[in-house]
Amino acid sequence: RTERRLRRSEARLAEAQRIAHLGNWDWDIVNNDLCWSDEVYRIFGIKPQEFEATYEAFLDHVHPDDRDLVDNAVDESLFGNTQYSIDHRIILPDGTERIVHEQAGIIFDTSRKPIRMAGTVQDITESKRGEEALTAERYRLFSLLEELPGFVYLQAPDYSIRFCNRYFREQFGKPEGKQCYEVLGRRKEPCKNCRAFQVFETGMPQQWEWLEPHKKRTYQIYDYPFNDVDGSPLVLELGVDITERKRAEEALQKSETELRRLSSQLLTAQEEERKRIALELHDGIGQTLSAIKFKVETVLREMDQGNSDEVSKSLEHLVPMIQEAIEETRIISANLRPSILDDLGILATISWLCREVESIYSSIHIENEIEINEKDVPDSLKTVIYRILREALNNSAKYSRANLVCLSLKREGPNLFLTVKDNGMGFNAEDATFLESSKRRLGLTSMKERTELSGGAFSITSQRGAGTTVRASWSVKGESKKKTLYRKLKYLSQSSSL
Repeated sequence: RTERRLRRSEARLAEAQRIAHLGNWDWDIVNNDLCWSDEVYRIFGIKPQEFEATYEAFLDHVHPDDRDLVDNAVDESLFGNTQYSIDHRIILPDGTERIVHEQAGIIFDTSRKPIRMAGTVQDITESKRGEEALTAERYRLFSLLEELPGFVYLQAPDYSIRFCNRYFREQFGKPEGKQCYEVLGRRKEPCKNCRAFQVFETGMPQQWEWLEPHKKRTYQIYDYPFNDVDGSPLVLELGVDITERKRAEEALQKSETELRRLSSQLLTAQEEERKRIALELHDGIGQTLSAIKFKVETVLREMDQGNSDEVSKSLEHLVPMIQEAIEETRIISANLRPSILDDLGILATISWLCREVESIYSSIHIENEIEINEKDVPDSLKTVIYRILREALNNSAKYSRANLVCLSLKREGPNLFLTVKDNGMGFNAEDATFLESSKRRLGLTSMKERTELSGGAFSITSQRGAGTTVRASWSVKGESKKKTLYRKLKYLSQSSSL
C-alpha cells in the first residue's frame, strides 16, 4: 500500500511538472552524475537513453552563445556563494530553439565543499517571447508618441505629470518635480475650471481649444480617461497645434468680409457711374440735342416764310452746338474706355493719359520713364495697366496733393514692372482701409484686385509727409491666355472707371 501511494504521488508530480513545463534535476558533483525528471527530458526534446547524464552532456544542449554564461553562473554558485538563477537558450535535436529558466541550490559537506546541486528547469519560451513582443510593442508606441507633431502627457489627480513626449519637452521644458499648471501655464496655482479634472470627475472625454499664454500658439486639446499600470486614474492629454489653421481661417474670413464689402462698394460705384453718365448725357448731349432740335425747327419755319438771311444765321449757330455734342460724346467715351488704347496701344495711351491729367490738374507734373516696347506688353495686361495707372494718377492728384509724379514701366527678364511714385502728403498704409474717403478705399482695393486677378503682385508703401509709391509686377514669360482669365479681365476692362 505504501508503495502504491508513492507511485501515485510520483505520477501526480510528473503530471504537475508536465502541465507547468517544470522539471527538476539533481547533480552529484563528486561523481558527475546528473539525474533529470521526465519533464526535463521533454523540455530538452530527448529520450533518457539518448543522454549521457553528465554536466558536459547538459552543456552540449545549451545554445553555443549561452554556454559560457551558464558555466560561469554555475561556478559563481559553487565557489562564489551566489544563488544559481538564470535564463538561457537550449537547442533541441531538431534544431528548435527554446528558452528555459533554471534555479538551484547547493549542498555542501562539513568542510564547505560543494558536493551536490539540485534545482528546477522551466520552459519559459512562450512567456519570454510574449514579453519580448510586449517590449517591442511598447517601444513602437513610445517611438510613435515621441515623433508625434503634437504634445502628449499623462496627468495625475495631484497635477503631477507622469509621462510626456519629446514635443512636450521641447515646447514647455522638462516637467520633473513640477505640476502641470507650472509647466504649461507658468502659474503658481491650478487653473480654474480645469478641463482635465472634468475627466476625473465624469470619466468622459473632453475636447477644447487652448491659447498658450506665452508663445501665443493655439492648440486643439483632447482629454481622455486613462489608467496607470497599478490601476490608478490618470488623464491622457493630446494637444495639436492649430495656430496656422486658425490664422488661415481668420484670413479667409477677413478676405470674405473684404470681398463682400468690395462687391457692395463696386455695385455702389457702378450705380454712381451710371448716374454720372446719365447726368452727363442729360445735361450735356441731351441739352445740346434739344437746342439743335429747337434751332432746326426755327430754320424750317423761316424757310417756309422765305427768310433766307435768318436761315443762314440759324444754321451757323448750329455748327458749334453740334461740335459741342461731339466733344461731350468724345469725353464720355474716353472716360469709359479710350479708343486710343485699341487704336495705338498702351504706350500711346500712357502718354495721352499723362497729358490729360496735367491738363485737368495744372499744379501737377508727370515724369515718364517708359523702358519697354509695345510688343513686350501682353494684350491681356494693357487694359489692366491702364486702369491701375489711371487710378494711381487720380489718387496722386486728388488725395495726395502731389505736384510731382514719377511713372515707370519697364521689363527685366521675364518680369514686367509698373511703378507710380508721388511726393504728396502720404498716409499710413496699414490704415488704408480706414481712410475717410470710401472711393479711395475702393480705388486702392480695385488696383490690388486687378493686379492679382491678372496673375501679378501688388504693393503700396506710404508715409505721412513722404509721399506714396504704388508697385505692380507680372511675370510675362510664356504668357497664357486662358479663357476664364480673359473673360474676367474683359469684364473688369468694361467696368466703370473707379
